[in-house]
Amino acid sequence: MRHTIDILWRTKSPLHISMPGEARVDIDGRFVASDGFPCTRTTHRGFIAPVGEGGKLAHRRAPAIQSNLIRGRLRRLAADTLMDHLQSRGQTISVHSYNGLRCGAATGQPLGTKNIEDIGEAMAFPFLGATGGGPRMIHGSLRVTHAYAILPDTVAAGLIQPAFHDRVPSGTNPNWVTEVVFIRKIDDALAGTDPHAAKVIAGYPGSVAGWAQEAAGNGKAEAEGAAPEGEAKKVAVEGFVAHEFVVPGVCFASRIIADDSRAGMAVLGLAASALEKIANDPYIGGSGRTGAGEMEIEAFLGGRALLKPAKGGFVLDQDIPEVAEGVRLLLEAYGSITGAQIDHLYRLDRPEVPGGGRKGRKAKGDEQKGGD
Repeated sequence: MRHTIDILWRTKSPLHISMPGEARVDIDGRFVASDGFPCTRTTHRGFIAPVGEGGKLAHRRAPAIQSNLIRGRLRRLAADTLMDHLQSRGQTISVHSYNGLRCGAATGQPLGTKNIEDIGEAMAFPFLGATGGGPRMIHGSLRVTHAYAILPDTVAAGLIQPAFHDRVPSGTNPNWVTEVVFIRKIDDALAGTDPHAAKVIAGYPGSVAGWAQEAAGNGKAEAEGAAPEGEAKKVAVEGFVAHEFVVPGVCFASRIIADDSRAGMAVLGLAASALEKIANDPYIGGSGRTGAGEMEIEAFLGGRALLKPAKGGFVLDQDIPEVAEGVRLLLEAYGSITGAQIDHLYRLDRPEVPGGGRKGRKAKGDEQKGGD
């Protein structure tokens, strides 16, 4: 059976999740094709939506929290709970197992081999059965969707659950919910305003003069041949940088689907418990040092609120029978699993096969050997 958790995220502070690519903005924060200032954009995802009165399909983009970011956060929080249980009983695990629990893969080269025994062992351990991965790339029973900003375009594209349609913003341009923020970086050594500089910088003021030359890209490196011609290292600290943020008050919608058909109800317990932790430490994305990324979340299982306020935070509503059963089974498994058993599940050896040899990838050159 599949259990669907609908999640509503709301930004309480500006949200920035960097995406690769080059972008530039003018001094008013408008994106331009050339000139202007470099700007780091926040993550957007593309989709097709009906636009205008005629409903003609068009390509649109909207801010999004990518599913791998959400799933990774769920995995690490679930791993924290498991490791708390291991630590309380004096259990230890290998570094490979540690990376497998937190990252999904114990190495950069999975074994790629699995059999009924591997799958059975993995499913018996709720963490691996839910999150999947490991050296044998077990298929996990948790599916997580992207969280799309709730906007007229994303609603029209069918990306938002009907229960959340009332969170669409209004206004003259309700699909535009980001702003560009300029940050000025100051080089205190060159500003000359710090009275400590002359007392603590060795060789002052000559060293500062040299630093000024390097900052301008005219340092001694090129002159002495330490850098190729035209590639003098620039070390400038001072300047303007621009970042795009989603403004506070914007809602996002996503889903978690927990399939209990293989790993049992503990899969739902793991997802619900991890969501409880997110609700009590609701930060996501970058620039957290400046207060960005604070979120408020609501979660619903079959239309019932999964979280309820308690002592300044949130706890799971275990009056929901499925939640209570899932958490009970999860804690039972965590209370009995040993470090040695986890190391076995995340082992890197390739199992022996009848007749000699080992299962796994072909050795280099095997594909060149002829057969009968």
